[in-house]
Amino acid sequence: MGSVYQLGDVFYIEFEARGLKYQQLAGSSEIAARALLETIEEKIRQSQLNMVDCNVFLETFWLNFNNFALNEYPLATTLRLDKAIRHFNDFLNARHKDILFLSSVTPQVIEEYKFFILKNGAKPWQFNFTLVLLKEVFDYAIKEGYLNDNPTLHIRYANDNRKCVVKNKLAHAALAKGVSLFRLAQLLRINDVLRVMPFFSLARHPLQSL
Repeated sequence: MGSVYQLGDVFYIEFEARGLKYQQLAGSSEIAARALLETIEEKIRQSQLNMVDCNVFLETFWLNFNNFALNEYPLATTLRLDKAIRHFNDFLNARHKDILFLSSVTPQVIEEYKFFILKNGAKPWQFNFTLVLLKEVFDYAIKEGYLNDNPTLHIRYANDNRKCVVKNKLAHAALAKGVSLFRLAQLLRINDVLRVMPFFSLARHPLQSL
């Protein structure tokens, strides 16, 4: 069963198909939005999904994630996530104004963002931390059914030559099992995920650092 919600003066509809969640702009009338939702759900039941414009707007996804983060993470970590989203969104507005939907954020876009950050003077560890934050955001998109692939997983981390000696058996054991830095921060009762970045080199990543 889909739903209708309002953002400002505009109504959107949200529905599920192919195991994913989709959103669609439905205009300024709630009655028209509910009628559109009914029409789309009928097409889904009749296996006519190819006739439906399916997607989720980035603007509403950021809002959904921010609401989730306020209840899921400590305030310091929530602020880190919000800052990363804002910076990435500013990049999109400057370089990819045509990207309006979550599904349009491809690995290629993330790769362009990587070079944008590093070219503008960010240190390798700063980019790596930003990628860790964005990975968490897109993991949420997958868990909620908005995506079936995390675009950050296809990006190599920047080479960081700093040497970090970490003597923490719990951290070593947890990271060896593939625990995320966010989960590690929770286990260590650390309120700011940035403070567990010294453990970054011990974390298991799909792609190794260059």
